[in-house]
Amino acid sequence: MAEHLLALKVMRVSRPSLAAHPLPFFSDSTALTTHSRVSPLSLESQPLEGSPSTLRDLGQSQILALPEAFGSISLGETFTSALCINNESSHTVLGSHLLVEMQTATNKTTLGQIGGIDSRLDPGQMFTLVVSHEMKELGQHVLVCTVGYHVPPALRNSSIPPEDPTNPTLRTIKKFYKFIVSNPLSVRTKVHVPRSPSALLNRTERNKVFLEVHVQNLTAKPLYFERIQFECAEGWVLADSTPKGFLDSGSKANETSLRSQDMRQYLYILTPTPADTRQGRSLHSGG
Repeated sequence: MAEHLLALKVMRVSRPSLAAHPLPFFSDSTALTTHSRVSPLSLESQPLEGSPSTLRDLGQSQILALPEAFGSISLGETFTSALCINNESSHTVLGSHLLVEMQTATNKTTLGQIGGIDSRLDPGQMFTLVVSHEMKELGQHVLVCTVGYHVPPALRNSSIPPEDPTNPTLRTIKKFYKFIVSNPLSVRTKVHVPRSPSALLNRTERNKVFLEVHVQNLTAKPLYFERIQFECAEGWVLADSTPKGFLDSGSKANETSLRSQDMRQYLYILTPTPADTRQGRSLHSGG
């Protein structure tokens, strides 16, 4: 059976991950003394900084794990792939080129291309290309890789027949790699307003709005958040109910991690901007 003169290799460039091992055995036995429980080496030590988890809750090892074939990718993540076309034959191949596209249900985007009509690949030589694309849509994505090249005149009849009879030397290789882009987070909100009689009698209290936010990790791996920040819409002010350490962007207290399917709850207190303040801003803007 005839084979192509060129070979296409595609590899997704993934961030490193640690191999997981079973969680260590933990028992609530009373045999553990108070001294051993507070020891820094104890599996029941204090929670890790920025996380409610303790050392015994973590199942990560120090061994790096090989990534899956294409794995899963989350919305907002940057997809990076390394591609290579290699001349595995004993003949020189002319006019080889590689075109890489990302196709979704709504559009098709060209990620990169290499080679051309003047390119030349001697036996054992290769072309390499690295492409990146930010995932902005949910659902199925297809990485489309198209390789074209021209066979030497002596191999026109012995190699794979051409797709286009009008161009008998042109050969084409097409490969498709499908993967799903999923949402890594679930963000749900609930709005609460004061209902007690004492709050309704106070103008400041009855105008407050309590916004409850639930953030859940929907992925199969832990997520680490460097910062979670709430921005108010125009006409609203966020009450200063958070400790100063949490408001500092460089503070470790503002960092958090979420294991798979874990959820965090946040409560924000909002008050409307005073009418005279907004009016003053408008007059100032108008000169």
